[in-house]
Amino acid sequence: MKVKEIVSTKTRSNSLELQNEIQRAKDKLGEFEVGSKEYADALEAYKTLTELETEKDKVGKEIRKTVLGGAIGIAGMLLYRKLIDKAAEPFFKDIGRSLLRIVHI
Repeated sequence: MKVKEIVSTKTRSNSLELQNEIQRAKDKLGEFEVGSKEYADALEAYKTLTELETEKDKVGKEIRKTVLGGAIGIAGMLLYRKLIDKAAEPFFKDIGRSLLRIVHI
């Protein structure tokens, strides 16, 4: 049993748990009468959970965008530097070197 618990805690995903909670709150809305205090509480919980999901998605997209932008920038500069080293024309080498000095690489 202990191995099963360890595996289940290591493979847990907040997004899956959040989706389950959103679905549970949505199901609770159907159980209560519209306009009752219980319905208002369940609706507030549903709104809070959907806002959390939106924020989680926004943060995930920002992280992905930052990592991807950094990787593309580094790869682009390395490729550019490699092409400058292979350039046969001195004019292009001088332009490339001046551009590399601008970005301090």
